Order: sequence, then C-alpha cells, then structure tokens
Amino acid sequence: MQLVLDSLRHWVEEYHVDGFRFDLTSVLCRDVDGEPMAAPPVVRTIAKDPVLARTKQGVTLVHYSAQPEPFLTSEHPLNA
Repeated sequence: MQLVLDSLRHWVEEYHVDGFRFDLTSVLCRDVDGEPMAAPPVVRTIAKDPVLARTKQGVTLVHYSAQPEPFLTSEHPLNA
C-alpha cells in the first residue's frame, strides 16, 4: 500500500493531479462476503493522507466483476 500512496502523492505534488480513477477495483472494494463496501480501506487510507486528502475530485472506483452487478462506479470525495 505504501508504494501506491507514494506514487499518488508524487502525481499530486509534481503534476498537480486533482483526483484519481481506479479501474478493476473489485478486489480492493469488497468485504469478506463479496459485497461492495461503502468506504473501502484504500479510500480511507488515501483520505487520511495529508497530501492526497486535498485533491478536489477525490477518488472514483470502477468495479468490474463476475458478481450479479458486473459494473459499478463509486465516487469518494475525500474532503467532504
């Protein structure tokens, strides 16, 4: 997880990126029963980071999966 956070921080600080979209996040965003989580740990971790939490657009997660809902998108504003 630290490598991901360091990379995201680099994009925000060096290139002034103001939000992130992650595709294929089904594995990161489901609980142990396979249900989508409202606040996945990866989003909570990004939201706690002092640099990443300042992004204007926040995080968009796009979930592709073999579950009954094959395509879900969730928006996670970090500074709301």
